Amino acid sequence: MNEKLTIKQREIFQKIEYFQHIHNYFPSIRDLSKDLNLKSSNTIFTHLKALENKGYLKKNNKGQIIELIKNKNTSAKITNPIRQIISISYFSGEIPAGFQAPAEDAGREMISIDQLLIKNPNNTFALTVKGDSMEKAGILAGDLLLVEKRKQILSSS
Repeated sequence: MNEKLTIKQREIFQKIEYFQHIHNYFPSIRDLSKDLNLKSSNTIFTHLKALENKGYLKKNNKGQIIELIKNKNTSAKITNPIRQIISISYFSGEIPAGFQAPAEDAGREMISIDQLLIKNPNNTFALTVKGDSMEKAGILAGDLLLVEKRKQILSSS
């Protein structure tokens, strides 16, 4: 297991790792094709074979992924691994732009997101924007926003 991964192999390894973390099972070729937006399953087969040959994953006799190989040597070779996934409150209905309610009033639904996107999970929630009052700020109707509740407004200067 001395060979480094190509950028695409690293991406596929990370997609497999993330999928397994979220779903508690390994993705199929179809799942990976969809996640990677690839139409050719042969491309996925080729990359999986390379990952297997380099010692980063194991497949069963049916060709299904059964294990990712992660050890101290692997983590040194794979940069930017998927970080811990956390859950935050999510307003499932559309919320008008300029929404002023506190995070404590957030809906009871949750959304999973990479921890690197959130500084303070206890004061952060997600919502879907309704309306066009924030268009000039680049926030459009239907956008998913992560909102951190703060006591003071940050200046952009």
